[in-house]
Amino acid sequence: MLKLTLLSICIVYIAACSPQPSNTYVEYQQRLSSVVEKDAPNNEELQQLPHPNVDKPSSEVSLSIIEFASINHCKLSQLIAKKNNQLGKVWPASEALKYNIEFVQHVQNCLDDPQTHDTAIKNKLIAVKKEKQLQFAQSFEHMLFNEAELSQLTYLTASEIAFDRHLEQQTASLEALTALSNLQAHLLHQATVNKINTDNITIALQKLHKNKFIPKLITSTKQHILLNDTTTRWLNQIKISDELCPVGKNKKKAQILSNVFSKYYLEKLQPYQSQLTNMLEKASPLLFKLWSNHPDLAESFNPEHTNSLLKQMKVSTVTHVKWWQDFYKTCEIRP
Repeated sequence: MLKLTLLSICIVYIAACSPQPSNTYVEYQQRLSSVVEKDAPNNEELQQLPHPNVDKPSSEVSLSIIEFASINHCKLSQLIAKKNNQLGKVWPASEALKYNIEFVQHVQNCLDDPQTHDTAIKNKLIAVKKEKQLQFAQSFEHMLFNEAELSQLTYLTASEIAFDRHLEQQTASLEALTALSNLQAHLLHQATVNKINTDNITIALQKLHKNKFIPKLITSTKQHILLNDTTTRWLNQIKISDELCPVGKNKKKAQILSNVFSKYYLEKLQPYQSQLTNMLEKASPLLFKLWSNHPDLAESFNPEHTNSLLKQMKVSTVTHVKWWQDFYKTCEIRP
């Protein structure tokens, strides 16, 4: 029991020493509230990102057992056999996409093989190839929003990115998103499909497995945009010259408020928010490309869009600091 109690104390102690950035921000709000003697701002809940529902493509063309047997001489038959076994029937979306790509990559060799002489079989293979080519985009989209490692990207997390950077997870995430973005580009141009190495899909997913960097980045950014905006609106209700530094009176309250700003926002929160902005500048273009077919989702990551998280983060920071610049100018004190 004593060991358990000590362990509990240690856990609480560690948690207390490692606050989430939003906890620090709430403390900042409460300190400001205490100084100006007004109720602290009411912080709203975060809004989830849209999560598109993309169905798995359905196949209208297939090979019969007899037709399949007639191409046993082709390497393509091994690929089809793998797909038709019990494991292939429950493949995740990524494996289904890999199969479609590899089918298209290998089918021409089978068509060109002298042993493939039946015109009906050739026409059937060509039909299957065309169907899969037409479904590349939907197969990719189905993977984006149904594969566990990728579907998680649109969901908010319970925790934020900590004050110290997760460089390893950030690097792995950006590498994975870059690889997937390149894959998407190849699939849009039929002539480059043969250049695709389907193993890269698996490698990209491995880099995102149990990697919460992107969801945490989105959660943290949305959280701090909301906190900045809420706090700035709250501060704008204060009449600086009347309530904080009246003419002819001491500026003690204004100086205490300045100390709170320096200790919490300038020293801790502003550097953290700058990190979020830098991370978002790297991730946003990749997410925008991947989700470009879904405007409601993609616009949050279009670096040029006024409603993008990147623009909102920058504007919320500038607007918040602007209030403090007016405060220092009005009260004639330094930070």
